[in-house]
Amino acid sequence: MHTCLGVTTDGLPLGLLDQKVFARKLRTAERRRLDKSNLTPIEEKESFRWLESLEKTKAITGGTRVVTVCDREADMYGLFELSHRL
Repeated sequence: MHTCLGVTTDGLPLGLLDQKVFARKLRTAERRRLDKSNLTPIEEKESFRWLESLEKTKAITGGTRVVTVCDREADMYGLFELSHRL
């Protein structure tokens, strides 16, 4: 489950902004190797959920400034580029 929780700068929880439930598909060793490469389109990678969540959060919050806290899975150029664009 990938959850996006909204909180104020004072730490007051506002609620869930986005939530995605997923299950990993069984993959061969070759597929796992390819998934780690740049050959797989971002839309087919698990980390794409970070981009989806950011887009949904921005749509919900409108003009509110959003600060996103992520784990290391979100350390990818596409997320930084999308954040800058939004």
